[in-house]
Amino acid sequence: MLVFIDAYDVVINNTLDHLKKCYAETAKPGQILIQKDLKCYPDKRIEPDMRAKFPGRQHPFCNSGFLVGPAASFLRVFKDHPIAGFKDDQYYWAKVLLARDDDLVAIDFDNKCSIGYYFFKDYQWRTLKDGTKSLIRPNGEQPAIAHFPGNSKVLLPKVLRTTNRRGVPAAYRYPVLEGFIFLACLAVAVLIAMIVLAILYAKERRKAR
Repeated sequence: MLVFIDAYDVVINNTLDHLKKCYAETAKPGQILIQKDLKCYPDKRIEPDMRAKFPGRQHPFCNSGFLVGPAASFLRVFKDHPIAGFKDDQYYWAKVLLARDDDLVAIDFDNKCSIGYYFFKDYQWRTLKDGTKSLIRPNGEQPAIAHFPGNSKVLLPKVLRTTNRRGVPAAYRYPVLEGFIFLACLAVAVLIAMIVLAILYAKERRKAR
């Protein structure tokens, strides 16, 4: 069994044994599961093809921040679909999904094994008996992996540090506001840097005269 996850925006939400259990309950034998995504990224031109491939699905898109499956299945995919020439791994897996007529590769539509931040709405962060935090559905289900893709990764440190009284991360309550605050702070930092550089440049020009 191989597990591919992003390097710095993923929370291990449970144990490896739990991931194996989720996989066994969700995937067909030998199948590769890939995380569901909110949008068709990075190439929106293939969105109609993805919707046609998975009719009736509201979000028929994949996110390569998480993949799980047998090593032999990955080798088979890489043999059938050479990865050379692809600059984006997520686009590669979307093209693999479109190209195959079998179900060797499938999207984890029910977020059983992994879940992206955009689908946290029905979940709660709860502090367990050992003091760790875990993302849990009201019915007790726990995806093994919680992923914070794209701009949502700026919320990850706060999620790991704090929860509010209901167990839902405070950062989750105002994600758009926090995103704007982050961008505003970044813009101010860039502006200050530009001003400092302009002052230093002006001083150097005076010295040159």
